[in-house]
Amino acid sequence: NQKGKRDLYLALDELELTYLKTEANFICIFIPQSAEAMAQSLLQKGIIIRPLTSFGMPTAIRVTIGTESQNKYFIQQLKECL
Repeated sequence: NQKGKRDLYLALDELELTYLKTEANFICIFIPQSAEAMAQSLLQKGIIIRPLTSFGMPTAIRVTIGTESQNKYFIQQLKECL
C-alpha cells in the first residue's frame, strides 16, 4: 500500500493535480471538472471511484489505492478523461 501510495502521489504531481495525503487506503483528488462527470467517464472504462459531491466537494474524487497494475491503469485513464 505504501509503494502504491507513493506511485500515485508522483503521478498526480506530474498531472499537477491537488490531493490530500492519506494514512488510509484511498486518496482524495481534486480535479478541474465535475466529479460526477469524471465518475461516469471512468466507470465506462471499468474504474469505480467515488465523487465527493455529497461532502460538499463537487470537483473531488476518492480513489482506492490498488495494485501496481491497477494504479497504472487508473492514471492512464484519468489522463484521458482530463
